[in-house]
Amino acid sequence: NNLTQIFQRGVRIAYTREKINNTGIASEFAHQVAYRMKEEMRSLDSSVINGIKSASAGSASDYRSMAGLIEFVSASGGNTDTTVENLSETVVNDMAEQIIDDAGVVENGFILCSPKLRRVISTFDQAYRRGQFSQTNAGFYVENFVTDMGYNLQVIQDPWVPNDVLIIGDLAKVKMMALSGDEMRFEELAKLGRSYRGQ
Repeated sequence: NNLTQIFQRGVRIAYTREKINNTGIASEFAHQVAYRMKEEMRSLDSSVINGIKSASAGSASDYRSMAGLIEFVSASGGNTDTTVENLSETVVNDMAEQIIDDAGVVENGFILCSPKLRRVISTFDQAYRRGQFSQTNAGFYVENFVTDMGYNLQVIQDPWVPNDVLIIGDLAKVKMMALSGDEMRFEELAKLGRSYRGQ
């Protein structure tokens, strides 16, 4: 029941600016198109996590927006835990147990968190780590967390996730796709005066 959301940015470069010879930039227009594409990918990333589904399918005066992961997880009837507590191995294991209690199965599990919570996860089991005298590296990076229930959860960090949110899910059950033939791409627009235009 989610809605589609359109991401679009325009690019317009004057003919003169495009023809100026810039050191290190073969085409100012292509350079700006690449920047706008990166900006749109960041907007998409933010919406996938924090998007709020609009009340209607949109109109000429009202744009539509899709629901993000946080809204889906916390929707009415969703499996959430709003207890305020410090993140620990016990908290992650309790969250994973909630999935089993609701007859869920995790095939390709993940933990989605902010970089701040990723640092907390990297301190799990810290008391049991041992180094060697010849060790030349410091620090520890956790890529996967194995729960007490046997779920192997890939740790994914994203800067758009709030620092007080942690999502455990299944990548096999989370999908996002473009409408057929409407993937992220560049389109040239009709020439207008002495300029190059696109979106």
